[in-house]
Amino acid sequence: MNTARTRLNRYTLVMLAILLTIWYAGAAQQNGAAYLLAFYLGSLMLVSYLHARQHLRGLRLSAGSVKAVSAGQATSLPLTLTVEAGLPPTGLEITSPLAVRPLFVEQALADQAVHVALSIRQESAGAHASIPVLVRSRYPLGLFTTEILMEVTKPHMVHPKAAGNLPLPAPSVQSEREEAVSSGAGNRTSGGDDFSGLRAWQEGDPLRHVHWKAVARGRPLVVKQFTGGSSASVLLDWESLDLPAAQRAGQLAKWMDEATERGLRYGLRLPGKLIKASSGAEHQRQCLDALAAQSGGETTAVTARKPNQRLKASTLELTPGIAGGPFAMLMLSITAVILPMLGAIPWTSVLVYAVALLLRWSGGMRKLMPPWARFGLILAGIGGVYLETGTMTGIEPGIAFMLILTAGKALESRTPRDVQVMAVLGWFICLCALVLEQNLTRSVYVLGMATMIAATLVRLRRGTAGFWPSMRTTLRLTAQAMPMVLLLFVFFPRGTAGIVASLTRSFQAQTGISDSLDPGSIASVAELDTPAFRVSIEGGAPNPDSLYWRCLTLSDCGGLSWRKGRLINHPGDADPGGKVTVQTITVEPHGGVWLPGLDHPTKLVKGGGAVYIDKSDHTLRTTDPLRFARKLIVESRVADYPTKLTNYQRSQSLSLRAAISPAVRALAASLRKPGATDAQVVEATLEHFRSSGFAYHLQPGRYGEAALDEFLFQRKIGFCEHYAASFGTLMRLAGIPTRLVVGYLGGEAFGDYLMVRQYNAHVWAEVHLPEKGWVRVDPTAALAPSRLRPDFREVMSGSFDIGFAVPRDAWWGRAILMTQVYWDNLNYKWFTYVVQFNQDEQSSMFLHWGFETLAQVAGWAAAAVAILLLTLQWWLKRGQRPKDRSVRLWQESCDLVAKRKSLQRQPAEAPLAFAKRVSAEVPAILPLAEIYNQHRYGPKGREWKELATAARELRRSLS
Repeated sequence: MNTARTRLNRYTLVMLAILLTIWYAGAAQQNGAAYLLAFYLGSLMLVSYLHARQHLRGLRLSAGSVKAVSAGQATSLPLTLTVEAGLPPTGLEITSPLAVRPLFVEQALADQAVHVALSIRQESAGAHASIPVLVRSRYPLGLFTTEILMEVTKPHMVHPKAAGNLPLPAPSVQSEREEAVSSGAGNRTSGGDDFSGLRAWQEGDPLRHVHWKAVARGRPLVVKQFTGGSSASVLLDWESLDLPAAQRAGQLAKWMDEATERGLRYGLRLPGKLIKASSGAEHQRQCLDALAAQSGGETTAVTARKPNQRLKASTLELTPGIAGGPFAMLMLSITAVILPMLGAIPWTSVLVYAVALLLRWSGGMRKLMPPWARFGLILAGIGGVYLETGTMTGIEPGIAFMLILTAGKALESRTPRDVQVMAVLGWFICLCALVLEQNLTRSVYVLGMATMIAATLVRLRRGTAGFWPSMRTTLRLTAQAMPMVLLLFVFFPRGTAGIVASLTRSFQAQTGISDSLDPGSIASVAELDTPAFRVSIEGGAPNPDSLYWRCLTLSDCGGLSWRKGRLINHPGDADPGGKVTVQTITVEPHGGVWLPGLDHPTKLVKGGGAVYIDKSDHTLRTTDPLRFARKLIVESRVADYPTKLTNYQRSQSLSLRAAISPAVRALAASLRKPGATDAQVVEATLEHFRSSGFAYHLQPGRYGEAALDEFLFQRKIGFCEHYAASFGTLMRLAGIPTRLVVGYLGGEAFGDYLMVRQYNAHVWAEVHLPEKGWVRVDPTAALAPSRLRPDFREVMSGSFDIGFAVPRDAWWGRAILMTQVYWDNLNYKWFTYVVQFNQDEQSSMFLHWGFETLAQVAGWAAAAVAILLLTLQWWLKRGQRPKDRSVRLWQESCDLVAKRKSLQRQPAEAPLAFAKRVSAEVPAILPLAEIYNQHRYGPKGREWKELATAARELRRSLS
């Protein structure tokens, strides 16, 4: 029995190249998420190597008898696989240099043998003493190959193949007499064809000798036998042929077939051996065995090989006809990785990939495109990417080219090797997804898809049907690899390659804030979760109702459409009262000239010469478009803005650009009751929105030309811009000066920071009251009060309304809020401690731990890695536990007897035989064995409770 040998294969080298690429990307971008992906895949690779080393340990192979056949003819080699120790071997490929086609065995278990039959073909005739059988496994990930070469000792004959064109020698009467004398058979002088009796029919006997009358009477099939010198027979003589040995054997074998077909008896004379004339299948077999021994000689074993020389044998790795399940699972995983990148990569590559999937799905697993068509599709995709982007370099075109190559590979995949290569390409696409974005959601998602790709390989190498068995195995591998991942992430030296220009991606911000407001403009950006700015507030955030971030002020009223218009304030307006709030704001680039500020910015502490406060509308602005992230510190006052309007300012605050319908004017007039103050009119308008069936919705649909009338009197569905714009128009019709403010509402807590995203974009109104000045009025609050929560994204699943918003005060609503806040906080920490974990952070951490030299770090890291590897290797060497609980209970009982009484059960000893042998010293084991036999094998099995009770009695007697 040879020892299992684990070796590298071509997939190992490809995987090492991919790991090197991922590591370089992490070093080039200082991307901790890319580092994590590299360490995760590398650790999986290392764990799979340890599994491969132990995979075939304890596997035993035995063979049954082999039927004698002619050279070049296939025969069956019965094999039995048993497991004596170790974990259950999985994904076994059984082959041989003589195999017609390899066999695949999904799994071998300790408590049951696996019986298979390997089809073999021996090309050389002779008496063979053994057959080389190679058991190979690429489980679990295909990255390493474990093999055991077994010389199955099974003597068998391979008969010469019938060949030749010489005529059959003429039958001779004297030949039989000479044969009889030569063989010492006696002196038979009787003449004629004398009947000598009947015998059972054998395959190959002439039909004319069958005793048909006996068959008609219902007797078994028998043939008549004749003796006498007149019985013609053929003597086949080895020495009579002047041919090479192999051709002599083939010619004699052909003559045997011809003699059998003609119903002639024949004998065989070989050097030193004579077989007398006879007929039938048994006689022919005897002659062929002798002929095989004469022509091929005695073959004992296969030709000796060097210790590390590989045995050439057929393999399933290049066999067409892969199962559709693993391939579909792999393509689904790769497609899932691509989905988050849509919009960031050229659409041409996405189209080519979609076409490839459609063609492969419609054509099935066997019908493949011709090579010229696949090559043409790839060239067309590359050309389309160049026309779309205008370049062949950069991260986006590079990802597109990789996607196109993956599509081409999908069209030609038909073997396990193709699936393995596509899996490696899928892991590279995972890297591409992390290069574009590294937040926690994207990173967890991509690592999950990388795990799915690994599960595909486990399913391919194991041959298990279904998703969950392979996924459970992959999750176990992941759990075993995770300690190694953490060690590598912390201790592995960070790269110093710097940021590579080719891996730099231009930032294209998306924001709905502009100098105009139209129906749907804010709703379109409310579906985006990209960051707008981050802010820290001294002393903590103020009241959540005050987290209104002002960006733009609109004064030109056109119904539901508003524009920035002319200035309606002058720089001499007095500063508001109230508490001073200091904010440190980091704004993402957006290409505009506006900057956010809390409520009413009053003082710019830090921001550069290009930033100033425009007191005409109380906003922060910059002289240059914001193309890079900018940090500023600003003071604000969270209070109403007391000021008096001049006649011109009041006129501008009441003007209407668009024609207003009589119905809208009538509604505004009905809201101003006789003697009502401006504040009472404002409250009456809000109450109208609350009580008239209006609904707050993210996707209210498209409005027509008479949008204001359609919103107020017909559909009554809108987002914040609809309510703010219509409220402002009604206020101006009612004679109350009004303006709209576009900005952001709220923010999500990230420890000491607030993250304000694009979906926090909001619109509200400010009305001028004589006694207070400019006062903020948010009509949205009248319909969806939960929208005022600054750290809660109200828009869930694309839309919500009042009925959906009200239950947010319930326990499950608070649970959702806490979950989202917690996740955002984790995302902030992910950026801080993982994505931004660079060389400086690593060095500082080592110094904090007391490591002053690199040698100390390397020593501790090597020790930790060694402990992990040794622990995992010990775990993998543990004995296999049978799945059947009754078998486990019986084995545990036998182990207990061996431990307490030193009475070992032999591997092949039956339960009752073992129990009777040791019953004198351990009487309690006999009833346990009887119940165990009946429980597992009896027609009326005993209950599990009886078996467990008998086992307890045995433990009690031995304690």
